[in-house]
Amino acid sequence: MAEAVEDTRVLNVSRQVDGETVEESIPASDLTPEQLQVFDKLTVVQNRKNTTIANAQLDIEILVAAEEKLQAQMRKLLEDVNDDEEEAEDAESEGAAES
Repeated sequence: MAEAVEDTRVLNVSRQVDGETVEESIPASDLTPEQLQVFDKLTVVQNRKNTTIANAQLDIEILVAAEEKLQAQMRKLLEDVNDDEEEAEDAESEGAAES
């Protein structure tokens, strides 16, 4: 027969006792069924929160890189336009000087 797997998770709780913060570790095996149900939900919520934060940070990195690339592209395009305008002005100045 298969052996039951022991729940080795630990709930870490911070409590205020006499104005001081006290850290307490409670093994999941010591929790009541109702407490264990809330603990399971808390674990899911914390994991989703951490995943959401990690995804958001990655999205920001991707967006920053895209923004920098597009800004560089825009600067190059603006320089090209300025170069074309300067060439046109130079050609006009040369044409006026020849007349």
